[in-house]
Amino acid sequence: MANEELTPAYNGNLSVAVYETNQFSADDAASIEEGNYPVILAQNGEFTKLYVPLSELAKYSHWDAKDEDAEAQRLQHGVNVPIVWDGLTETGLEHKVIEQETPAE
Repeated sequence: MANEELTPAYNGNLSVAVYETNQFSADDAASIEEGNYPVILAQNGEFTKLYVPLSELAKYSHWDAKDEDAEAQRLQHGVNVPIVWDGLTETGLEHKVIEQETPAE
């Protein structure tokens, strides 16, 4: 199965659908067309913009960045670029606490 070869060890929740439903800068849109997807990685206390191939996209999960951090990244790196973490590495950053209802079992 070809899909198994593309599946990384850790499966996050970042989906290619994010890139199909949002508008991006001209540079980021061109990169997406070439198969390199922009993400802003939260790691080691910093945010770093990376371009990753589709085969690596699933290892990332959305990072619930604080509003001021998210706004700063939009200004620096462009709108709609997902802020992510790889799920295996400490981010070294504070995240936004999101209150969610726990579904009854």
